[in-house]
Amino acid sequence: MARLPPPRLSRPAADIVRRLASLALARLAIDRAVIEAVACSLQRAFQYAGRSGRSHQVAVGYGLSFQLVSTS
Repeated sequence: MARLPPPRLSRPAADIVRRLASLALARLAIDRAVIEAVACSLQRAFQYAGRSGRSHQVAVGYGLSFQLVSTS
C-alpha cells in the first residue's frame, strides 16, 4: 500500500497554527514572569519578616497574596 504524503496546510490554516504557537510561547513567558515576581516578593518578605520579628502581608499582584509570620 502506497503511503500518502503528509497533509499540507492551507495558507490561512498555517497562519492560524503559527499564531497559536506564538500565543503559547507568550503564555509561557507570562507564566515565567509571574513565578519570578512571586519568588522575588517572597524573598523580600522573608527578609523583612526575619528582621522585624512581625508578620508581614505580601501582595504580589495577579490575585496572589501571602501572610508571613516570623517564628524566630
